[in-house]
Amino acid sequence: MPPTIDTSLLTDGAELAKDMSDVIAADAFTDPELNEFHDINEDIKADKQVPILDLMTGLMGRKKQNCDTTPNDQLSINTKEKFWTPVYHSDRIAICYDEFSTSFFKWLRKEGIAKENIEATDIANFILERTATHMKQMLWEKLYFADKNAVAGTDNGLSAGQLPYMNTIDGFFTQGFAIAAANASQRVTIAKNAEATNADQKFTAADIAAQTVTGYLDEMYYNSDIRLRGKDNLKYLVTQTVFDQYVRERKSITGSEIAYTRTETGIKIVQFNGIDVQPVNVWDRTLASYFQVVTGPNTNTFLPHRALLTTTNNLKPGTEKFANLSELDVIYDKVGKQFLIDFGFNLDAQIGIDEYLMIGY
Repeated sequence: MPPTIDTSLLTDGAELAKDMSDVIAADAFTDPELNEFHDINEDIKADKQVPILDLMTGLMGRKKQNCDTTPNDQLSINTKEKFWTPVYHSDRIAICYDEFSTSFFKWLRKEGIAKENIEATDIANFILERTATHMKQMLWEKLYFADKNAVAGTDNGLSAGQLPYMNTIDGFFTQGFAIAAANASQRVTIAKNAEATNADQKFTAADIAAQTVTGYLDEMYYNSDIRLRGKDNLKYLVTQTVFDQYVRERKSITGSEIAYTRTETGIKIVQFNGIDVQPVNVWDRTLASYFQVVTGPNTNTFLPHRALLTTTNNLKPGTEKFANLSELDVIYDKVGKQFLIDFGFNLDAQIGIDEYLMIGY
């Protein structure tokens, strides 16, 4: 099925806009680049073992007793393993020229029989730009929210038809929930997430007074593995809701605007304990779109406030080649009279070292 292009609100008449320069197009969201704080692993073509070798532990260095040569029996090196299990993701967008037969779009088509081929027109360029932008959002959705065991309507607002788009791999949140379930000390509970309605899930003035989010970030840091705290590439990744609340809390204490810095992509970030706190509002958009849970008369969002404290190389997307994640194959099918956009890539996600993660939700 082609993307639905709603032309019902566009006037059809004799003298209309005739050029894309007359069009006001919504700007794309400002999202971080995928490789800004992810360790992209390439050459992930099939199931592949990831051995994890821990540090040596145990006492050593005894007082020498004459010619005693007894080997040390106190030392150990723990090992474990994970596996890349990449899934091939692919899709096709098919567009017929007739979908642009009304309103101003008609002026953007070619003439005669050539009008059936929208390739190399402003229409095609617009669709390609929107497709490329949406692919970036799709990658964030899959890398964080995908769940192999997802059930439509359970802890999400997915329909049965939408489910195949989200049950492909286990994303970082799905893995993070499992890590926290196995070791509760790696989780900080955000109380507002448990409220029954979207209205009650919002932070309030009382939360500002109580410095609620400041407390959560503090707890995440001081309860984290001591090895994680010693890393110089630590980062808080948070929903926009958590970021905004933290900024409000700081302003309520200092009475002035908090100091911001900007990433290369133009995103404002702040610091906590000398650690960057970066909002990832694509998480908020995904939660608002696909994780609305209806229970009786109430609707809430499944865990709308989320935070990760980890290192910038511990979140590992895996693929065959990074360039594949943005590559589009575009053709015009003369037989089917359709403009086709195809893409395909392997994708998986791995949290490198479980202990190097603190999660708040």
